Amino acid sequence: MKALQVRYLGPTNHNGARWKVMCDGFKSKTFGRDYALDHDKDARNCAEEFFKENLRWSQNYELVDGVLPNGDYVFCLVNTLN
Repeated sequence: MKALQVRYLGPTNHNGARWKVMCDGFKSKTFGRDYALDHDKDARNCAEEFFKENLRWSQNYELVDGVLPNGDYVFCLVNTLN
């Protein structure tokens, strides 16, 4: 099972706000912040996109989430088949 860590990166003089998605064994990927969405939904969308691109997410899995003490989001896929 893989877990994703999603970290918010605030805006700088050269870049707007963005999300960095990290997963052991994969290259991290950075996504631009979508200001049309709330913070939680935007982080979830980035995690979903990363799972779809890298981990072959199927309909047999549900994405569950949590938050680390440092404020980073964590997302895992849980098998929904019994």
